Amino acid sequence: GGLQLRLDDGDLLGAQVHEDEVVIHYAQPCSFDAPARLLKAMKLSHAVGSDAAMVQVGLRETPQARWLVVAQRVPAMGFGVGQMHQVLGYLRDFVQQTKV
Repeated sequence: GGLQLRLDDGDLLGAQVHEDEVVIHYAQPCSFDAPARLLKAMKLSHAVGSDAAMVQVGLRETPQARWLVVAQRVPAMGFGVGQMHQVLGYLRDFVQQTKV
């Protein structure tokens, strides 16, 4: 199963179980700077040297907003609230680095 939550600041946090992994995504609305932020996110993702910290990036458009979406896969075995909090912090920091 999966879930998606809207955080107090309007950003989205989601989790989806897929086989033996949990895919955690974090999305932040962006406007005119979407292409530049996506490019910066792609460059940041490419610069990550560890598979454990690999971040997938994308852009999603909805009627409400354009969203910069970043995701990380973690092993499902032993996954818990502590790891969710850690990944959320990492993805939030990653997204902050994309701001121009």
